[in-house]
Amino acid sequence: PEIGTMDLTHIEERPSEFGRIDDRRTGQPHRYVTVSRKSGRHDDLENGEFDQLCRYDMATGESVVHDSDMVFGEVVFAPRAGGTEELDGFYLTYGTDHSAQHSWLVIWDAASFPSTPVARVRMPQRIPNGLHGNWLPAE
Repeated sequence: PEIGTMDLTHIEERPSEFGRIDDRRTGQPHRYVTVSRKSGRHDDLENGEFDQLCRYDMATGESVVHDSDMVFGEVVFAPRAGGTEELDGFYLTYGTDHSAQHSWLVIWDAASFPSTPVARVRMPQRIPNGLHGNWLPAE
């Protein structure tokens, strides 16, 4: 695109949360977009409930998915300390069981996604659907 313009690409029509990139690349070229979306396997999901995480590779058009029995919020990328590459870090999101009684902070190594999460931290209370946030370094 020319300076002051942008390209809009519809990846698919499936209901999803906001797509996220490595925030350090905002306004710059990026390769990966990660999103929480509806898999189509559950008819009982409420608005704002997504049971699948998907990472799109905008260079190749391929995607990889992580299916779960939890519903997920928006996924955020947290770079590894000293990391510079788009997959050198972690994906973080809140996951809530279908009974809506318990929530976890769920963490994946971005380079090995969609493998099993590297950590699940149980939250002291249920986290509401639709919580948005960013990852910022402590310094």
